[in-house]
Amino acid sequence: IRQLAGVEGKLESPIDLNIAHMKTTELNPLQWCNYNVMPKKLKLTNTGYTVLLSAKWELERPCLRDGPFESSYVFSQIHFHWGETDMNGSEHRVDGESMPMELHAVHFKSDYETREAALRTDDGVAILVYLFQADSNPLFDDISRALPHVRAAHSSVRLTPFLITNIMRCFQRDYFVYWGSVRMISYGNSVLWVISREPLGISAEQEAQSIPPRPRMDAFTESNIADHGDLLNTLPDNQLIPKLKRSVSTLTTISR
Repeated sequence: IRQLAGVEGKLESPIDLNIAHMKTTELNPLQWCNYNVMPKKLKLTNTGYTVLLSAKWELERPCLRDGPFESSYVFSQIHFHWGETDMNGSEHRVDGESMPMELHAVHFKSDYETREAALRTDDGVAILVYLFQADSNPLFDDISRALPHVRAAHSSVRLTPFLITNIMRCFQRDYFVYWGSVRMISYGNSVLWVISREPLGISAEQEAQSIPPRPRMDAFTESNIADHGDLLNTLPDNQLIPKLKRSVSTLTTISR
């Protein structure tokens, strides 16, 4: 997987995930470290383009290890992508079908001392992706109840701390992996995309009543990306990259 970063990490994202053309790869189970630790602080922010969840912990931040990773990747932030209708909500598609919403959990490689340094490498960034389907999900209430308080661009609200795994399910196997990129103003960032095969749920009430209208997309610069950890797609929403030859793998765990 790592050897594909230099070439396929330059190809832009998102993509349409074609299940029939994926390769199955066996790896060690994906390890979730410190994700069972309650954060000290949680804040929900309307960045002017997306809704972003940031967190602070007393000690070490959560990180991912093993699976497709050769090193530890430290949690940075969560943000969401949605559309005007359920038919065009998610950034990625599965066999041509869009989902109502998509969650991105951004991680940076711990080998690099700063986030800025990680952004400039071809293996510094990994993004966990969760697609949402119409379904009851009481665990998302913590977010949906707070969204009316951040309808204005650049507004934020403190949340009563909860485990971030309440809104992003831990998984060790059965996920999709591919190398792509996120286009910034002056350069492209290689990203290892790790996509949960099992979608999360969002009810019609949560979606209709709580998600604010998509705000205007502000210009992003390297400085405010570094300040806020806003590694965001600056491509127009839901415009899939034309089908190019891309190595997408379905990951299973090694039998022991």
